[in-house]
Amino acid sequence: MEQLSFSALSRDLRTRAARATLDQLGLAPGPLRSHVRSVLDRPAGHEGSFLAEPVFEATFPWRTGRKSMADLAGELLEPDLVRAMDESPAELGEFRFPRSRRPYVHQVAAWRTLLEREPRSVVVTSGTGSGKTECFLVPILNDLASSSRARPFDAGVRALFLYPLNALINSQRQRLAAWTAGLGGKAKFCLYNGNTPEEVPAAKQARAPQQVLSRRVLRKNPFPILLTKGQAAVLRDVDTAWSCPVTRRVLPRALGGITPYLLGTEAGALGRCARVTMPRLPCGFWRDGDGREWSGAEIDSWLRNDDLVQAARQQGVWGDMNDRIARRAPYFVVVEHSAQLSRVASRCPGGCGPCSAFPDSTNRPCQPRPAAHAGCCGEPDRDDRPPVDGRATGFAGTASRGG
Repeated sequence: MEQLSFSALSRDLRTRAARATLDQLGLAPGPLRSHVRSVLDRPAGHEGSFLAEPVFEATFPWRTGRKSMADLAGELLEPDLVRAMDESPAELGEFRFPRSRRPYVHQVAAWRTLLEREPRSVVVTSGTGSGKTECFLVPILNDLASSSRARPFDAGVRALFLYPLNALINSQRQRLAAWTAGLGGKAKFCLYNGNTPEEVPAAKQARAPQQVLSRRVLRKNPFPILLTKGQAAVLRDVDTAWSCPVTRRVLPRALGGITPYLLGTEAGALGRCARVTMPRLPCGFWRDGDGREWSGAEIDSWLRNDDLVQAARQQGVWGDMNDRIARRAPYFVVVEHSAQLSRVASRCPGGCGPCSAFPDSTNRPCQPRPAAHAGCCGEPDRDDRPPVDGRATGFAGTASRGG
């Protein structure tokens, strides 16, 4: 068994942390950088050091099952997945899951439950380093591998991973890259956050065949696995919702049918919400099972004739905004102009250049086009930020003159 030197580990950790901090600070070589480095690189427990005195805690190994991954291939797991996890690329060798490895008991129990024909939920409580990620990730990859073998994939996201931090999203990239590389494109994934570029060079995308690197490719052909921040997307089926009489918005829940926006003593009949049966799209991403995309005329026909859409209109919870979103129509951005704002080269949200909607631009008629404001950050476009297709966010709106 390999011996671990805690003194060497402590020294390595503080040295790496000091170097990383200096790189982030951007200090030029010189006396200041040398002084900061000497302070940060002090031994653990000393004043100014990154590391406190070491604390040793006895731990015990997690209980392993009786069967290896090779034994589970064909019985519980898809052989293709077991092979892919075992034959990960050399540069990602640290994430290799060998055929000979015996998974932990709690991992196998989670896999058996999540792979049952009848869907069931699982809560796994276990310590750090016990393989909780494998508990949910392996069944997802197994389902993708088995589904793609039975029939081709429908376009669209099959598994949505929600994380509170970008760092947690990025931590899964190498693991997914290692385990999906051998699946032949059956389980491509995308890490979607504010850092995801609109497009990347073809050569860069070719070097990561199992990962979607750009928003443009993701919108054109959504792939099975999407990792994003919890604040960026929360998708949940809501069959029955509630129309709030206070906010005039649709609420997914209303305890006892009473709006949460009125105090209990004030609610009474005024706070009672109306029940709304939510319309459901005929197909995901407006694509049939054979991959054919619906035309604009077909979408308009659905909006005119669907009974639930018409009922929602009558209740006042479905309007022009909903129609525009359903049609995936381009949107415009409202930009406020103020004398207190620095003068910038504002552009028409339609992408046609300066527009009369902005006092600091030329009086030129606006010709709306699908290109719209970049980034949905609420700021006017600047010359160094090219417009982006407004359908990137799926929201609709109307251009207007700022106050």
